[in-house]
Amino acid sequence: MGYLSAKCKSNKERIEKNMSNLIKKLSYLLEKKEKIKLIFILIMIIGGSIAELLGVAILLPIVNLAIDDNYQENMWCKIVIDYTGKNDRESILLILIGITVFIYIFKTIYLICMHNTLYKFSANVKSNMARKLMTAYLKQPYKFFLNKNSSELIRAVNQDTGQIYEIILNVLNIISNGLTALSLILTLFVTNVVMTLVVAAFLGISASIILFFIQKKTRYYGRRNQQLSSSILKYIQQSFEGIKEIKILGNEKFFIDQYIETYMDHAETGRKYNLSGMIPKYLIETVCIVGIMLYFGFNIAFNPNYLEIVPQLTVFVAASTKLIPSVNSLYTYFNTIMYHKAAIDVIYDDVKEADELNTVELLLDGSYEKMKFNEEVSLSNLTFKYDKTERKILDKISMVVPKGKSIALIGPSGEGKTTTADIILGLLIPTEGKVLVDGVDIQTNLPGWRRQIGYIPQSIYLIDDSIKNNIALGVPEKDIKIEKIMSALKEAQLLEFVQGLENGIETKIGERGTRISGGQRQRIGIARALYHNPEILVFDEATSALDTKTEKEVMNAIEGLQGTKTIIMIAHRLSTIEKCDIVYKVEKGSVSQER
Repeated sequence: MGYLSAKCKSNKERIEKNMSNLIKKLSYLLEKKEKIKLIFILIMIIGGSIAELLGVAILLPIVNLAIDDNYQENMWCKIVIDYTGKNDRESILLILIGITVFIYIFKTIYLICMHNTLYKFSANVKSNMARKLMTAYLKQPYKFFLNKNSSELIRAVNQDTGQIYEIILNVLNIISNGLTALSLILTLFVTNVVMTLVVAAFLGISASIILFFIQKKTRYYGRRNQQLSSSILKYIQQSFEGIKEIKILGNEKFFIDQYIETYMDHAETGRKYNLSGMIPKYLIETVCIVGIMLYFGFNIAFNPNYLEIVPQLTVFVAASTKLIPSVNSLYTYFNTIMYHKAAIDVIYDDVKEADELNTVELLLDGSYEKMKFNEEVSLSNLTFKYDKTERKILDKISMVVPKGKSIALIGPSGEGKTTTADIILGLLIPTEGKVLVDGVDIQTNLPGWRRQIGYIPQSIYLIDDSIKNNIALGVPEKDIKIEKIMSALKEAQLLEFVQGLENGIETKIGERGTRISGGQRQRIGIARALYHNPEILVFDEATSALDTKTEKEVMNAIEGLQGTKTIIMIAHRLSTIEKCDIVYKVEKGSVSQER
């Protein structure tokens, strides 16, 4: 018994700590105006509890009036007699019935309005939380994404923010139902102290035992649900993104089995959670009714005047129709909060981490000017290594990129060419050294520096939309300049192709550009970079995946830009760098000028 008592005490302390931690994190994530609205909602909830209390309290005088000849001594009856002057049983009974009807109609309207306000508040918090989390992720430096699985980020933004809605809603419902249950218990105390203590003891003991056995499991199910949700998203992404290779290799069954196995595990976790939430509902209901019936049975057996407690029993039964669902709901809400707690942990950690960043990665209004670039970009004694490794990818390298020149970075795979480009782009921060533009560190104005750069990777990111919207990616429809689209297409040597299409620049290119050729995809990437009129173009092995003929066509487009733009080209094939002014070789962490 002592062991169980100690475990219950430990469990109680853990619950209090979890709830305190939850409230602290919610307080951090909620904005000031949301906290003010929350106070208003709490006042509404208190009003709802009072309405519930009146709804039960009004029943006792009606029952007493119907069966008690000394009804005129009843407090409620005295109030009616004093205000109306009527003292006959029927008149008082009709007046009390009328008051009861009014209270219940008012209570119903009030509670509907209260819950509408509560749901609206929770939905707004959910939307705001999604905005906060998405902003937090996009504020993170590029290195953050190198260490994250995209399925985890998608789950957090798409699913975990929805679970915040559930948590907020359930916290408010706990307060609402808790106050309702408390007001009902106080009413029962006034009605019959002994019977109330019996029922409260039964409820308290049963609820403690249930929490002791189930609460820890619920938190586990919540964490497991998150892990499995991420895995499901990952397997879906892998299956669709690799569909060509999957079909050629005939591996459909492998990916289907992987997905189904994880999904079944996810469904089983949900079943266990739902079962753990359902069982207490029936146990608590049974315990409460058994407590009332035992008390009534005891009176029948040992109290000759047991009929005197019938009015009280009526109130208890009426209160129980409210109290039992309230207590059940309290457990359900608490269980749901514990289940979804892992979601708020993720959101809190990621938002807090982003808030603590000393970064200029993101300016939402775009109110920054291009960084001035008149002479050169220089790297001097620059070193880079990833946080958790000792190996230096780049070791005290130096190089200069003069304005208007074409620069090539060559060397074996994995030796640091792309890393060098990423540092110049400002995506990675050097461990030692700086990237200077006309003597100014790019870290002092990263957004302004990036506006001077157009980036064309090997695999162009294309959305399932029109050619126009792919070129002006991220620009609102109303702000797209058609003349700039046409100019970019011309410079990318794609204008003739687009003009030959039935819908021109409004032609849909399919997901990842599946309706156009590889060379056309690359030239859309070039046009996108040119749309913003950057001073520097960075080609990261932009032609390495193309056949010789298509590569030559794309290279013609690139060579047409030489002299008007500063070009940095990462390449494997020497044929693609023949016309570059300067060639740097990146190998074994060092950089040497080859030409």
